[in-house]
Amino acid sequence: MKTLKIQCLAMVLCLFSAPGFADPEREAARALLDSIHAEQVMTDMVQRALAVEMENNPALAPYQGVFKVFYDQYLSYDAISEQLIDLYTEAFTLEEIQQITAFYQTPAGAKAMRLSPELFQKGMQIGQRNVAEHMEVLQRMIVDEAARLQLMQQ
Repeated sequence: MKTLKIQCLAMVLCLFSAPGFADPEREAARALLDSIHAEQVMTDMVQRALAVEMENNPALAPYQGVFKVFYDQYLSYDAISEQLIDLYTEAFTLEEIQQITAFYQTPAGAKAMRLSPELFQKGMQIGQRNVAEHMEVLQRMIVDEAARLQLMQQ
């Protein structure tokens, strides 16, 4: 009977030490994603992306439901959380993940996380505005390069 208990205990220990079962890095990355409210952030980003797509392409409005189903299936937190965890565990050590998590739990870290989507969007708008304001320069550069390439072919 004692041997059976030891064998059972050994099996349980083997199960708990199996790769991927209790991986501290993965658990820390999951805690990090929780601390930055990744699920809510991703939901908001998908909703914004869908709204921008509908605004930029009004002809797609009848298909908004299809886009939402697609985004929910392939871009939702549930769909990609394990891949995000892989991303963080490949990029950071356990200690670094813990430090990042600790930062996001501070008032400054929480504010940075809360404002990041808005700041990112505003940064994108700055970039788009700069491109639009200098589109003639880009077009001229393309024409000049096309002429240079054509000369090289002769």
